[in-house]
Amino acid sequence: MAIFIFSKNSDNKLGCLFRIASSQSVYDENKSWQDDLYDLVTVEDIDYNAVKLGTKSVLFKNGDQVTYQNSEASYVNKDSLTSDINKVILIIEEWLINNNSKPFASSVTTYLNYLKSIDVSSLTITEENPLNFSLEAYVENQGITSIHPLELL
Repeated sequence: MAIFIFSKNSDNKLGCLFRIASSQSVYDENKSWQDDLYDLVTVEDIDYNAVKLGTKSVLFKNGDQVTYQNSEASYVNKDSLTSDINKVILIIEEWLINNNSKPFASSVTTYLNYLKSIDVSSLTITEENPLNFSLEAYVENQGITSIHPLELL
């Protein structure tokens, strides 16, 4: 079972998902806050993976129930993919500055190095032939474990 971390007292409020964790142990080993500052909701792994890989987004929660919306990521040019890669690289580098001693830092560093090695120029991405995956799903399709920015506890 995975955990979604929401802003405190955020029932029925849009956009209050703060972070996600693949398991209780990942959450416990990597969080840097007190549990009482957030609302924690346990979710099925299938829902966690759908959010991580961008096929679902979280709208809101009500108690322990989470409401989702289907999502479809699509890159119609190399510039938009490059832009997203660079944004995630920046987020990860900033996270690593203060969190490099956390257990999750090794996996995050591996992912960061992979992102930096992606040769976008070798991909065929056009409006007629879009890349219909999120960045995280694309990376997973390459056999690499992706790290969604929401996983950076």
